[in-house]
Amino acid sequence: MLYRILAPVAVMAAACAAAVCCAKPNFPSVLERAYPTAPNSALARARCLACHASPGPPSLNVFGAQVRTRLRAESSATLSVDTLHALAEQDADGDGVTNGAELAAGTLPGDSSSRPSGATPRSNRSGSPVAPRKPEAASVPVIAVPAHSFHPLMVHFPIGLFVFGALLEMAGARRQREDLLRAGFLNRCAGALCGVPTVATGALAFWRT
Repeated sequence: MLYRILAPVAVMAAACAAAVCCAKPNFPSVLERAYPTAPNSALARARCLACHASPGPPSLNVFGAQVRTRLRAESSATLSVDTLHALAEQDADGDGVTNGAELAAGTLPGDSSSRPSGATPRSNRSGSPVAPRKPEAASVPVIAVPAHSFHPLMVHFPIGLFVFGALLEMAGARRQREDLLRAGFLNRCAGALCGVPTVATGALAFWRT
């Protein structure tokens, strides 16, 4: 009876941990908090492409390059609302509209073809409008988080399975419970299987750092 209860719990725990292991940086959610826009705006639809060049990570567009430079200046790998506000007066794509004005209007600060309707480009010192600059990828395609940032999650998950399995087997041996012994064995098997991608991601993190 206890095995029937423990089995679904173990499956749910594994699914939740797997979801965490696949988590991506929360940059889009920070951007949404800093500049709330309509769900159908260009900014909301772009998601990662607000900072990344097409087709997506790890290449950065000109605005993403500004964000990366700012994060490095702050010695941080975590995007914050303050970081975005510090870039508000700059014009990443050179279309004459500041980053802050574009983000507030739901347009893309890294794409000169995307700007608020009716926006008047800023003028240079000669009085002529600033010519839009063609959006381009950053020269060095680097994401703003460390290359090894997700690997610790992959390491801790199989370790947790092994420890939990060992505890179940100890309890099963002490109480002479076959269901606990079986659950412990299954957890250790799952830990061994999860160790394969752990080794692979560890090697990948080593070569990327």
